[in-house]
Amino acid sequence: MNKKIVKILVLSFAVCLLFSGCGEQSVKKTVTGIDPVFEEPLGYYNEHPSVIDEENERYVYYTQNEKINDASTESIVVRKGVIEDGKWKYGEPSVALSPSKDGWDGKKVFQADVVKGVFNYKGEAYGYLMAYAGVKSEISRKGAQINLAVSKTPTGPFVKISDNPFITWDAKDYSHYGEVTTDGVSEPSLINF
Repeated sequence: MNKKIVKILVLSFAVCLLFSGCGEQSVKKTVTGIDPVFEEPLGYYNEHPSVIDEENERYVYYTQNEKINDASTESIVVRKGVIEDGKWKYGEPSVALSPSKDGWDGKKVFQADVVKGVFNYKGEAYGYLMAYAGVKSEISRKGAQINLAVSKTPTGPFVKISDNPFITWDAKDYSHYGEVTTDGVSEPSLINF
């Protein structure tokens, strides 16, 4: 066989293995990591999950980005899951908490943690408490502060307990090093006992 033909066959076989599999002789890619809980459309991200299980239902809260009038914002969304054929099947996301129209959390709310319990606020009983971080910047999360919100149902809507943050952060409270390296207070975690 001609050396040129052998080289073409070897190259063709290598390309076949690399890109198309070539049947039983294919090289399979090793899968690492975990499957996503659910798929999002291109351009959206999911961050900082918080999960509540109730009997045969699961509620997954997470940060999701959004574009409104060419401005970038982040909201806290929730998806309800139910067991079907031994696997969790999730519905469409719904917004559980949005940024305020203006103020300290006027552009982004993110990193929610939600717990179930009995929480009294302004004379009413609520079943769910959320701690979340927020900022007034469209560009970054620098200067994040924390607030609380309550809801009567796991899917919301969540009502902010104040127009002001519950846990504040001010760069002036830090040395120059702390001011440069600290983005604020965020990633709240709740425990109900």
